[in-house]
Amino acid sequence: MFELDAETYIRSWKLLAVRGVVTAAFGLLAMLWPGATVMALVMLVGALAFLRGVLTLFDILSGEVSANQRWLALLEAGIGILIGLVAFFFPRITVGTLLFIIAVWVVVLGASQLAAALSLRAEIAHAWLLGLAGLLSISIGVIFMTFPIRAAASIAVLFGIFLFVIGASMAIFALRLRELAYYDDTLTEHPS
Repeated sequence: MFELDAETYIRSWKLLAVRGVVTAAFGLLAMLWPGATVMALVMLVGALAFLRGVLTLFDILSGEVSANQRWLALLEAGIGILIGLVAFFFPRITVGTLLFIIAVWVVVLGASQLAAALSLRAEIAHAWLLGLAGLLSISIGVIFMTFPIRAAASIAVLFGIFLFVIGASMAIFALRLRELAYYDDTLTEHPS
């Protein structure tokens, strides 16, 4: 286990406050422009897929990939480059497709939870809670399938709320640290 140095935290309250305000500001931006947030995430994932595909292609061409793995690496490179291009040129299709895949997964997860709850109900008293989780998962999955763009915007807003709360908490904590720094003059002086 490690110990945190309180003095260091107290001395660096300004940096913590700035990080908190920046995080909260990004959270507000994500809440105000959820569509832009989703599109930015799609572009980042697309850039990552494209870059990994290109780098894998370079590995193949430079002989870094063994002969028996070449076809698999070529498939990986091709799919990565294709995903990147689709994300750049057709971002709305990418968002919808990704959310649909997630929605199918959530429905399958919910169905398995519901099946488990039904088979366990005679043996475990509160198995209905697992069944409830399964029904909720299925419901959310169906909503995501029916309204993928709205679901994406909702996720962006929730992400924005998450960032805002984290940033505000950091900033408030930094202000509390500032009070501690002013009460103890030895902590406000920087060591030489």
